[in-house]
Amino acid sequence: MGDAGMMRLEANALAVLLGQWHSGTGAAHRGLSEALQRLIVDGRLALGVKLPSERTLAEALHVSRTTTSTAYRNLVASGFLQTNSRTRAVVTLPATSLETLRPHRVEDVIDFSSASPAAPGELIHEAFRAATDYMPRHFAGNGYERAGIAELRRAIADRYSRRGLPTGPDQIMVTHGAQHALALVAHELLPRNGRVVIEHPTYPNAIRVFLDRSARITPISVADGWDAERFSAASRTADLTYLTPEFQNPTGLTMTEDVRRSMRLSSPTIVDETLLDVDAGPCSFSPMTPLAAYHPQMVTIGSLSKSVWGGLRVGWVRAGTNLIDRLVRSRSLFDLGNPVLEQLAAAELIAGDRIRDDGPRLARHRALNALGTALSTQLPGVTYAVPAGGVGLWVRLAEPISTRMANTAPDHGLLLAAGPRYGVGGAFERYLRLPFTLPGDELRDGVDRLAALYSAVLAGRTGHHPPCAIA
Repeated sequence: MGDAGMMRLEANALAVLLGQWHSGTGAAHRGLSEALQRLIVDGRLALGVKLPSERTLAEALHVSRTTTSTAYRNLVASGFLQTNSRTRAVVTLPATSLETLRPHRVEDVIDFSSASPAAPGELIHEAFRAATDYMPRHFAGNGYERAGIAELRRAIADRYSRRGLPTGPDQIMVTHGAQHALALVAHELLPRNGRVVIEHPTYPNAIRVFLDRSARITPISVADGWDAERFSAASRTADLTYLTPEFQNPTGLTMTEDVRRSMRLSSPTIVDETLLDVDAGPCSFSPMTPLAAYHPQMVTIGSLSKSVWGGLRVGWVRAGTNLIDRLVRSRSLFDLGNPVLEQLAAAELIAGDRIRDDGPRLARHRALNALGTALSTQLPGVTYAVPAGGVGLWVRLAEPISTRMANTAPDHGLLLAAGPRYGVGGAFERYLRLPFTLPGDELRDGVDRLAALYSAVLAGRTGHHPPCAIA
């Protein structure tokens, strides 16, 4: 297997992901191979990623090379790594599927690992009907608009201006969602092996973007909200800071206006507003003043994936014109722009402020109440704070069994997002992120299955539990 096109994970970054991988009992190589297999099965080590050499990983973990080489051999034998004499070990999966690895998997699986809403069908249909009428205006051009079509850039800019952040269309670049925006900005601003300050916990795919740059990650807890002094101090030695101030994923917290004014960040800062419009209260929520209104040098990214639908692949970057020009030039390394029809539909939704319709907000409110009621009835031992919006509850368990629950969940008809996905160093084993983006009956059924799973894992917590059993 060649090296072309594969992401390489450096030893220090993998050590961060592994966290406290060795319990101190049993053979070290067995503990390491099981910890690596957990990362693969849990999705924190993506397929195709090249792992560090045995020698460099041994140095990073302060273990013998025999430990790392034996762990790698174990994973090659079980099908979780591929290697040869010319390349690094590459993450893969056994020839059998994960369904074979878990022979008792229930067919009607409820997906609690994803927190994306279903489409508001009529709303999107109306937007595309209008977009189809507008399409002929663009037929004279070649259709390649790397910065985005003028109508959408203007609609996004005007919305920022209405929120208290004066913005012109030349400060906007349209992207294929916020994840695309984040990757483009990180590629431009974050040097390889640079230092990144993140909230802890935070959005898992942001961590993966930074690890792809071999970044050294500085996590700062937001368990009790944002400590402006700690973030400001950490940013002095950082190359980049990443913040999600509205309905933070996964905690659901929102940064107060006082903290927004108090931040004094020295590094370039990405502000992710993907969840800005997903309030879930009984009454309409007025968005906070954009963080960049207090700190004009900040780069803001956004998307319609959570406020409207993930299938509408439209996001954006809001930044100074110099950075926008750099991003537009570098974008040609990856793609040549968004489809015009989708951009016209997005412009219709944003210009008409349809992304804040009461219908989706009230649906989120009902779903949040349904999830909370089910948890109180079926799992009274877990704790959580009820957010004013967002896409999920950050639930604290009685025991650090989050990864074991996620690995066993398919046998109970569930898919779960384990707490460590949202952090570094193996943190958050006492947490699960549970979405409230499903219909109420699915949420209640899912919590019933979760309660059975929780009891089963707790009952066996003193035994030895490999990450997954190979049939």
